[in-house]
Amino acid sequence: MQAQQLLFLLDRHGDDLAGCSLALEDWCDANIQPWFDDHVAMDAAQVSRWSGHDIDLTKPLPSDLIVMAAAVDPTIIDIATPYLAMAAPPSSLLAVEPKARQVYETGWRPDLPPGPSRDELATLVTTTVGTA
Repeated sequence: MQAQQLLFLLDRHGDDLAGCSLALEDWCDANIQPWFDDHVAMDAAQVSRWSGHDIDLTKPLPSDLIVMAAAVDPTIIDIATPYLAMAAPPSSLLAVEPKARQVYETGWRPDLPPGPSRDELATLVTTTVGTA
């Protein structure tokens, strides 16, 4: 999306590279920054969960949890699909965040992905680094 917008703006602004740069910055602020912010929030929540903490239902749910709640409430997927395709912004998930919250309030949690636990992974890394 950024590359397409840059090409569009270069055509539009011609030799006015400063104007093109400012226009691209404005476009990125509106169209890229929300995705960056979404992923920063998601990453922070994942680090917390990977550290053994439960989902914090006192805070807005991160996007990954909203999408995963569709496993229990399939009506969420209608909103989540355009988000997953980057055809709708992260804010589009706000429409189904209450539904996802209801899923987590029941105590349901997504299955852990296959692989080592946090402690097993730490041991594996420590052992590997120690023998390297």
